[in-house]
Amino acid sequence: MWTLVLSVSLPAGRGGSSGAKFRISLGLPVGAVINCADNTGAKNLYIISVKGIKGRLNRL
Repeated sequence: MWTLVLSVSLPAGRGGSSGAKFRISLGLPVGAVINCADNTGAKNLYIISVKGIKGRLNRL
């Protein structure tokens, strides 16, 4: 079984910019198993982490 780490490049904003920062929903959750469609020999890909996405503990 192969593992996949998604790389999401987010634009760097200025620290003093005003306005609300909206949440971008993720297309696939961590732990998702997706089918591989190339010729690497892998059949299933398991997402173990997403680069650039930070979490917050106990967010209401």
